Amino acid sequence: MTDAADPPPERDVLTVYPGVAATSVGRLIGRALNCVPLRIGPATLSQWLLGLPLAPLGAAVYFWQKAFGLRYRLTDRRLIVETSLTGRQVDAAELAEVTAAEVTVPSAGRWFRAGDLTLRDRSGARLLTVRSVPHVDNFAARVAEMKGARASVDAAAKQIAARPVRA
Repeated sequence: MTDAADPPPERDVLTVYPGVAATSVGRLIGRALNCVPLRIGPATLSQWLLGLPLAPLGAAVYFWQKAFGLRYRLTDRRLIVETSLTGRQVDAAELAEVTAAEVTVPSAGRWFRAGDLTLRDRSGARLLTVRSVPHVDNFAARVAEMKGARASVDAAAKQIAARPVRA
């Protein structure tokens, strides 16, 4: 049985795996697929010429990442970096400490629609950087949403705790 003063357990909100661009091989594939920007229909010349030959390599890197790489787990309190296979925590940032989130999309990440998210604290120091997040803008919005929700819950709990006890 838990004590009434114990906070509720941490709840998972979203788990995201880094994209292929998180690896050096994936970044090389991304640069190769963007090397000749001449558009021919829906794709560039380099995508038409190199897409099919590089697809098996990209698929191998993708499955390797899923099995042996990292994953990013967003909870209602923290953003956690952990290993995919064992779930061992590598790094984490408390959402309450985050004051800014910076999104960057490297050139190699454009093809994969992936970018990096850097969380910063009040002093501007880096708390955590998660690399090659697919649809990084959506993920950053979700982090901001959870940060706001956590602040609202904490404020409500503080207000409830400050109420006088009725006999």
